[in-house]
Amino acid sequence: MNRDEVIAKWNSMQPRERDAWVAEKVMGLELSDNMLAAYPKYRLPDYPDYFRDVPNYSTDIGAAWEVSQKYPIMKLTRTKIFE
Repeated sequence: MNRDEVIAKWNSMQPRERDAWVAEKVMGLELSDNMLAAYPKYRLPDYPDYFRDVPNYSTDIGAAWEVSQKYPIMKLTRTKIFE
């Protein structure tokens, strides 16, 4: 997918659908086949019969930081919004 396709897909999704997409494509988690979009779950690698809720990657900064750690080469800049 190119950048514009990714942005278009992201904008068409609900927050939990975004979380599931990040969990699968970025974090490499195996999602449950019979999951509901509002309650995505992933299979635990060491315990294939157990599932956990997908983290809130799109709305929780702690979970988003976990995603950022997958890409060690990045540049974060601070911007001053208010003067």
